Amino acid sequence: MDKGTPSVLGALKHGHDARSEADLVKEQRAHLAAQPGARFLADVLGALHAPPHPLRSAAAFHAAFPPRLMLHALSERADLRVRLARAITGGAATLLRRLPPGELASQIELLVSEDLPPAERSVRAEEDRSLAVVDLYLKYLEPTDLAAYLPAEALWDYEGHDGWWKREATAATRALMTAELKSIRRHGVLGDGEILDLLGDETLERDLPLPVRTRLRAAARKAGREGRPFRDGDLFACLRSDDGSRDLTDHLVESVNLATLRQVVSRAAEVLGLVPAEPAAKPAAAEPAAKPAPPKVVLPRAEARPGRRHTPRAIEVAKPPASGERPDDAAVPSADELLTGFDDDVMESGPIVVEEVARR
Repeated sequence: MDKGTPSVLGALKHGHDARSEADLVKEQRAHLAAQPGARFLADVLGALHAPPHPLRSAAAFHAAFPPRLMLHALSERADLRVRLARAITGGAATLLRRLPPGELASQIELLVSEDLPPAERSVRAEEDRSLAVVDLYLKYLEPTDLAAYLPAEALWDYEGHDGWWKREATAATRALMTAELKSIRRHGVLGDGEILDLLGDETLERDLPLPVRTRLRAAARKAGREGRPFRDGDLFACLRSDDGSRDLTDHLVESVNLATLRQVVSRAAEVLGLVPAEPAAKPAAAEPAAKPAPPKVVLPRAEARPGRRHTPRAIEVAKPPASGERPDDAAVPSADELLTGFDDDVMESGPIVVEEVARR
């Protein structure tokens, strides 16, 4: 995805100006056309509930997006509210259009908790009479409407709240991963080169089956013989099936760990603003160098003499100059002068350490 591609914006708002339903539909289509992130979310929602292997149930969708929240999000689209409420309640469209979103939500919730007896469900379409209310609730909400009018962050939380890519792969999780990766490519959220870089050459060499790797190398050699460049997109295209339904993406999902493939989806979510980008690590501050300790002068030990008492004496190494006087280098005694102040018995007691004293 290039830097000029817009990321997901907020939920679509039409404003309070009086407009026909046809105009509102046009605005929604323009919003989706300008927002690859919204189209990506619509694809994700469709894949989450797609038969024959839905990853989310209708009951889970109803719990995540209850009627009061949903109908409030559709407050500017009376046509969408009426379509949903009429399929469930069987009420007259003209009357339902006049009811505020909160009342419609209450009617739907009442039927979710206690549905009509089978004999009274004739108000619904014939194919809907055997379905639970939560199934009808999901059936009459289009993924494109959800992606346009619900908060994008809430939809993305719904997609990944259980960390499905961390579990052992199933038909449902592989189908969802395939749909997400193909949607990322179809809407240009990430380029083919970035997708392959995120996975890494080592992953392709290690995880893809030998027949697949052989086909990739054969396609690359053929392009070389014909003098054609072999680009990243050609890796996907050279494995496309005759009906166009399969390409490299399907082989990746069948062979590569889902947690590895999730790195691509997570990067797409960052680009679209669905999740905050990872902050760059700050370099560690250098610690200040410790000051070196002042040097010590170790005087040699004199030979021990028997029978002498050892009486330590204190000596003055350096005296600060009197106020107003300048220090004189001659006033500082040398090492020989220092030694003259000791008796031999002091020297016999061991080495003497004289600390250098800084002159003021």
